[in-house]
Amino acid sequence: MRVGILTSRTAEPLVRETLRHVRDVETIVVPLPVPVISILTTRTIAAMLRRRPDLVASLSLADMVLIPGTVSGDAGEVSEVLSRPTYKGPKALGELPAT
Repeated sequence: MRVGILTSRTAEPLVRETLRHVRDVETIVVPLPVPVISILTTRTIAAMLRRRPDLVASLSLADMVLIPGTVSGDAGEVSEVLSRPTYKGPKALGELPAT
């Protein structure tokens, strides 16, 4: 299974480091060009992705996509743009699985 993870450019290195030992799941980490993603809405994220087909293409091999749990709104708005099931993940980076 491939899981796409949308994050911010600031958090990208931390997300990659946290997930580097995860086995049995391939992760595709894609940073949005924002310093903080958690204050965005799902509508804003969807609009950003519509303007950035390169980011959508980066997630095209993902079976599902996670967005931060702190993002307000319905993850379905992002799912429509990505044509992939999209879910809110944990609210804190430390809650992502490390193994």
